Amino acid sequence: MWFSYFQTQFVVDEVSNIIKESIESTIGGNSYAHAKVNNWTNSVVESCLASLTKLQKPFKYIGEWVGFQKFTQPHTLTFPK
Repeated sequence: MWFSYFQTQFVVDEVSNIIKESIESTIGGNSYAHAKVNNWTNSVVESCLASLTKLQKPFKYIGEWVGFQKFTQPHTLTFPK
């Protein structure tokens, strides 16, 4: 009975690690490239779903990923008066 109980637990840390590993293995240290965003998105979601499926938990997963560029230099916005 305990085995069944733990088998059906959703472990947030486990899923978070899967997501982080999928992002790191797909994007790594690459700079933002708008032309690659669609491929990165597909790869990250597919990798996450494949890893989650391997856990053999009785859950259904839906994947969505939003990537964005991290600015390393401050940007100044000016508005006309």
